[in-house]
Amino acid sequence: LSSYINQEFPSPFRADEQNNLRLIFKTIDFNAIVDTSFNQIRQFGANSPAVIIHLMQSVQLLLEMSYTDRNDEILLAHARKIMETAEKSFVNTHDLTDLQEVYLRII
Repeated sequence: LSSYINQEFPSPFRADEQNNLRLIFKTIDFNAIVDTSFNQIRQFGANSPAVIIHLMQSVQLLLEMSYTDRNDEILLAHARKIMETAEKSFVNTHDLTDLQEVYLRII
């Protein structure tokens, strides 16, 4: 995922030599990659503080490598989802506090 963070993704549009649109490809973008990478881990790891805390730390690391506002917005949205998941599922308040510390460094 880190190798894609600042990569320019190809346009889905292909034109001929006269610049007439000929094809539209289904392409992947950073948002789709992040959704695929984080959503299922967050959902299935909801009851595992270690998994959720490490997931938030991964968001933090990616934010440190990102230099586009759009990617930052995508990552911050996932940080909020991770935090919401933890608030609903963590039983131990110390685990929630540990996660909140990472979250506060991110925002």
